[in-house]
Amino acid sequence: MFRMNGNDIRNMIAGATIFGGGGGGACESGNAALDQFKEDRGIISDEDLSVQVIDVSEMDANGYAACTAAMGAPTKFKEVRIAPYINGSFDHLCHIANEKRKEIMYSIAVEIGGFNTLVPLLVAMGKGIPFVDADGTGRAVPALDTLLLHINGLKTSPLAMSDNKANHVAIELEDARDARCGEEIGRNLCVAFGQMAGLSGWMVKKDEIANNLPLQSVTKCMQVGEVLRGWSGSTEGIFDALATQTGLQCKE
Repeated sequence: MFRMNGNDIRNMIAGATIFGGGGGGACESGNAALDQFKEDRGIISDEDLSVQVIDVSEMDANGYAACTAAMGAPTKFKEVRIAPYINGSFDHLCHIANEKRKEIMYSIAVEIGGFNTLVPLLVAMGKGIPFVDADGTGRAVPALDTLLLHINGLKTSPLAMSDNKANHVAIELEDARDARCGEEIGRNLCVAFGQMAGLSGWMVKKDEIANNLPLQSVTKCMQVGEVLRGWSGSTEGIFDALATQTGLQCKE
């Protein structure tokens, strides 16, 4: 268990952008969303931001972690405030979970990327719940049925989607693992919500995460981002620095 401040979070955003492999949102979008979070709460300094990050081994065996992401056109991220979308979808998923007598105690990233790794961290920070040091894919992917969550047999449904006007929709699939159907429904709802939506789902327990998903990926992103953001040498030299300091092997 450890705490991340604003500088740590920005390091994570930079590292997640690299591991996203061109997806999962731009680094600038992640930093802008973090700035929005600060503005909404009257926080001036990055040092005053704090979120608890826990290892999977520290989770309650009976508690659930849920993923929250932003879905839609990347250009829309620059035009809206993200909080109503992601908080709306997460709150509605919690309502669905409560009806099923399940408790969502943690937030976890569905994928790695400069924006979509930050989104569930903002949920965790805003709700005062721990952020799990793991994610659902290990990189960014283009569709729900390409997530490791799905490939390794974990449930996609129930899902909750929200716009920024407090409209929300619950998606409960007959086959909870039918991620392809969930993707199709989600994309159409996203269009109806104006090309932008918050999406929450993939409720998973401790053992499901430990046995099926990439672990300690948040820490890895933060470590890589710290090297990237602090680097002032040559382009070629950054590869050696990443290999030496983080174990990440890179080449041009």
